[in-house]
Amino acid sequence: MKNITLAKQIAAIVFMITVFGLIALQTGDSYAQKKEEISKKTVDFLTRFALKSMPRKVTDAAGKEITFTNEDIKKSILPDESAREVIRVAYRSGQAQNCGLPTEYQVANYQVLVKLAKDRTKWTPAQRVFMSKLHWATVTFITGAVEIKEPSKTEVAPKTKDEKIKDRLEANKKINKQAKKNLAKCSPERKEQVKKQIEDYVKTAQAQRKK
Repeated sequence: MKNITLAKQIAAIVFMITVFGLIALQTGDSYAQKKEEISKKTVDFLTRFALKSMPRKVTDAAGKEITFTNEDIKKSILPDESAREVIRVAYRSGQAQNCGLPTEYQVANYQVLVKLAKDRTKWTPAQRVFMSKLHWATVTFITGAVEIKEPSKTEVAPKTKDEKIKDRLEANKKINKQAKKNLAKCSPERKEQVKKQIEDYVKTAQAQRKK
């Protein structure tokens, strides 16, 4: 379970209010259709979170290693509307995970986004990588696989290998516990709703690509 410093706490609360609160009030496709509901603050917060996970090097499909400079990473940030599109897709991925849908639904939902990114020839390699990180960041919050902690005011000694392993095991326990809570909150009706949303999204995208 990933930690966020206190400096991010207010932004996280804003995110929860603007996204999670709206999600709780919206059902079906109405959420996906109302683009204005994903606020600028939400986009900015998730963008900053995603940027922190941007790698310096990646290997493309052809096996070629690509190195990103600081400038590349800075320019990888997507325009707001493109970012909102990624967040909407990630919302469905997160809901699919929360409701215990088979993994192939999450994969199919995400792969549509990947194909759309490939179609956008003006996007740089760094932007395509950022897209995947933004998707990951959103899913992380939707599923609750993140916790906010106040940073220690005292100097902390570096953790040993065993301590790091223990922390990871504890984090996994918390994530599994949260996953069970999410599953318990997802009604059969909601599960079917999310399933249909993903199926419709995939079908629509496939039809558009054939044109």
